[in-house]
Amino acid sequence: MPRLLIIGATGTIGRQVISQLPTTGPQIRALARNPPPPPWWAPQIRAGADVIRWPHTAAPTAPIHERDIAAVAVRVLTEEGHAGAEYVLTGPESLTQSDQLSIIATATGRPLRMEEISPEDARKELLPIMPAPAINMLLNAWAAAIGQPAFVTSTVADLTGAPPRTFRAWATDHAADFRP
Repeated sequence: MPRLLIIGATGTIGRQVISQLPTTGPQIRALARNPPPPPWWAPQIRAGADVIRWPHTAAPTAPIHERDIAAVAVRVLTEEGHAGAEYVLTGPESLTQSDQLSIIATATGRPLRMEEISPEDARKELLPIMPAPAINMLLNAWAAAIGQPAFVTSTVADLTGAPPRTFRAWATDHAADFRP
């Protein structure tokens, strides 16, 4: 019987992996850690801001629901044929940062809107919560992405047999994360 170590078993994705693993089958050992940081805009929204300051608001991404990441992980960990395979996971749709905030506004019932700030201002505001190399990588990626749709894969559906959850579903599931 295979044995699995799930690191971060109480985190956003690890918790979903643990809940989706079959009760019979692999022997599971769970390792917990500190909870993950809140979503990008949660601190501003929870603080009561209706105007969210953010860079590159027209940059698209294809956000993926943590339950979909977990579903793929469970398949890959418990089924044969995945050894050495590499998968690119995305959500089902390309959405700009502004589109994403609009969806969160609907899910939370808040009149949220975005105010674009310069990359320099964003760097200053993000430094307390993430390292400079990560900030620079994100700012460069977002700048390069403007004007073209985000890369979207069918990997979640291909591996799980179920369509990936939309960002709207994620926002509805996480509406409480944005409340004070």
